[in-house]
Formats: sequence, C-alpha cells, structure tokens
Amino acid sequence: MAEAVITSNLNTNINSISGGVLKVTLSGGVAQANDGISLPCRTCKVKEDEGNNALVRVNFCSPADEDSFPLGSFNGDTHQAEAIDFDIDDVSKLYFYSSQNDAIVYIFYRV
Repeated sequence: MAEAVITSNLNTNINSISGGVLKVTLSGGVAQANDGISLPCRTCKVKEDEGNNALVRVNFCSPADEDSFPLGSFNGDTHQAEAIDFDIDDVSKLYFYSSQNDAIVYIFYRV
C-alpha cells in the first residue's frame, strides 16, 4: 500500500514564518486595515467579531459599501461569523464597511 507524503512545506524553516493579529474597529462604520499603512503579507484570515450586531462587508483596494462581500451572516437573531482566507499581498488593501458604527474585525496575517 502506497503512503501519501506531504512535501510542500518540508523545506520551510519554522523560524522564518512570522505574522500577527490586527484588531480593526470600524469607526463610523468604515475602516481600512492597518489604518492604510502598508503591511506586506503572504496571506491573511479575516473574521468579524461575533458580538457585532450588523454584518461587516469587505472590499479590496477601494472602500467597501453595503454591496461588498459579507464576512458573516445572520440566521434570524443568531450571528454567524466565519473566518475567511484571503490571498493578498498587503493587509492595508482590505477595506471594511458596516451599518454598525463600532463593529470589530480581526485579521490574522502571515508574512
């Protein structure tokens, strides 16, 4: 019986992987990640706070609005926030919108 061998990351030095987490508060219902300051990355995962009472929407390279991609959903009164992966080269290219003036979004990024 043949065995499956995963080789895609075998040559990656664990010490060379870095990143962080950003907490973004949508002041006035809008925000640009990292306050618009360039933060290069390889990939990121975005999740809105489950305590938000309105959907957060995201857009790339230009401001988000009510028609942008939703980060979560509501099932009746139940908020379902899911982490979504984005292949993007700079965290500051993410823009957020919500009808909630103080909605929160978390961004886990890898450089």
